[in-house]
Amino acid sequence: MRPEFRPIIAITMGDAAGVGAEIVSKALASRELYDICRPLVIGDLGVLNDSMNVAKVNIRFKPVKDPSEAEFEFGTVDLIDLMNIDIKKLVMGKPQAMAGKASVQYVEKAIELGVKGKIHAIATAPLDKEAMRMAG
Repeated sequence: MRPEFRPIIAITMGDAAGVGAEIVSKALASRELYDICRPLVIGDLGVLNDSMNVAKVNIRFKPVKDPSEAEFEFGTVDLIDLMNIDIKKLVMGKPQAMAGKASVQYVEKAIELGVKGKIHAIATAPLDKEAMRMAG
């Protein structure tokens, strides 16, 4: 498929304390994904960098401010980094307000980009409803 015809898919990282970042990292380590779409991750760079060790993948996340800056090249994942997770306070596997609030912000950013016509679709990694409730 010609690059200009591949849809831009915003992939939200999901709950930072859960498996979302690992799932996203594993998926984006697949060249086949880039054959069918132009993935753009919305999440937190620190969490995603840590997730690569767990997922045992070798990719690089490149922060961009807007989809227009993205290059959509396999091996280098374009990321809108909302910088909303304090890694030092994050407890993996435990619902927490910080992670719940961040996961909602990732989805809100994806929706904003969709409404503006900058992306074609949204895919979300797992969200923790309890953490989201904790965040209000």
